[in-house]
Amino acid sequence: MDDILKSSRHKHIIGRFAEWLVLYWLSRDGFECTWIDHTGIDLLANNCRTGKLMGISVKSRCREKGREHDSLSCRVKDFRKIHAACDAFRCDPYFAFVIDTGNKIAMFLVSEDHFKAISKTGKSVIGWGMSTKHLAAYQNDPEIMWVEFSVSEHRWWKAPRIAEQKRRK
Repeated sequence: MDDILKSSRHKHIIGRFAEWLVLYWLSRDGFECTWIDHTGIDLLANNCRTGKLMGISVKSRCREKGREHDSLSCRVKDFRKIHAACDAFRCDPYFAFVIDTGNKIAMFLVSEDHFKAISKTGKSVIGWGMSTKHLAAYQNDPEIMWVEFSVSEHRWWKAPRIAEQKRRK
């Protein structure tokens, strides 16, 4: 994995990308779903297998080389906003985690209840672990939906970026 060099707006861009990636995957699988601009949740999806309406909060991160296994933290205080939105839309709270580790993009979907049951909760954050141990546990957990996308660059720029060229002079 090469180092990931990010634009100044990358945090915003990966957030939107993650929301639309989850939305795409749900739609591709037959879920009736939509992106919403609401405090607390990002997507509404009617689960085509259970018939339940899901209010999904999407969390995303782009990990640099050497930090691929860092957990993704969610603020405990944000759970109130998620509950308020899910109450308003009469849906069940879910989390989608999208983590870009350079050569792979992992997407996880889990109910809030199960997320809380399997995760370590601190005073202010609850973490979605990404260690090898966590990933092995997720693989065997039927309550965690998991999709992984491989990234391979067949042809992409190899020349140094202009800013890097100027720094070298």
